[in-house]
Amino acid sequence: EASREAAKRVLDDLSDILKYALADPLETISLKQEIEYLKKYVAIQKFRFGDRFIMYYEIEEGLLKFQVFRLMLQPLVENSILHGIRYSKERGYIKLQIFGRRGRVYFRVVDNGEGMTKEECRNLRESIKVNQLTHIGLSNVNSRLILHFGMESGLRIRSKKGMGCVMEFSLPKE
Repeated sequence: EASREAAKRVLDDLSDILKYALADPLETISLKQEIEYLKKYVAIQKFRFGDRFIMYYEIEEGLLKFQVFRLMLQPLVENSILHGIRYSKERGYIKLQIFGRRGRVYFRVVDNGEGMTKEECRNLRESIKVNQLTHIGLSNVNSRLILHFGMESGLRIRSKKGMGCVMEFSLPKE
């Protein structure tokens, strides 16, 4: 009975995710809606990977009405799970931080996964700039950020092999 309930919940979440992903990508939504969608995505990954990772949310309360594009956060979290945490022997920790500073809103995903060497990190940065067939989600997020908000809003990636990864971007508050 419990496994049937869990499977039903995953199917419901998956259905909601598909509807969310197929809606107009340029329509803005509240950060609260984007987080609700992200939590469904994380629930499905938890179903898939069990207790291999723990997800934390550190979100400045006053920013929940802030308008964002759909699917800005999920590719970053997906990258942490699939490339950082999946192959790690340790339990993974992923933290989503969203906060306002000096007229901008900062979005940061931090994980304690495998991390990357300087060269791997440089290669990833390059690949998301040129829309290659790898890292399509990250590339898409980066392109939309730069197109709508300028170069200073593009995706920033920092990592150390064995230490994890930080992916972040910022948007003008107004």
